[in-house]
Amino acid sequence: MFQHYKEIFFGLAFGVGAVFLDTGMDAMADGNSLIDEVGEHPRMLLYRAVFIVLGLALGWLLWQRNRRERQFRDVTEALRKLQQECGNEGLMLRSALQTLLTRDDLQLSDGATQLVRQAYERTQVFRRLAEEKAPEVKE
Repeated sequence: MFQHYKEIFFGLAFGVGAVFLDTGMDAMADGNSLIDEVGEHPRMLLYRAVFIVLGLALGWLLWQRNRRERQFRDVTEALRKLQQECGNEGLMLRSALQTLLTRDDLQLSDGATQLVRQAYERTQVFRRLAEEKAPEVKE
């Protein structure tokens, strides 16, 4: 979950850090501790809560911006898996067809042998597609 929403968590951490920084600076200026500063000015917590909201908004905007990149990576991985599966299945099909062509005990008719040979040659297309690299995408 953290990996998927890391930008939002970053924004939250940024907002909380800003709250502590602002509270600490006010406490140092007044000569108080952090807890004393919060106790003396409780209404300032509302003002400081704005930092957290702004941090969350910043995180959400970053998350939205990076969503397209995450989707692109997912599609690229799915394409890679599909190519790999097509390559494996094409290899299995090619092996089975090659076995049909080389076995003498099957006694296929000339027409059936020709069809098996054509199918065997067409498996080259599967192999070529499986080995083909995905095109580069320019943004």
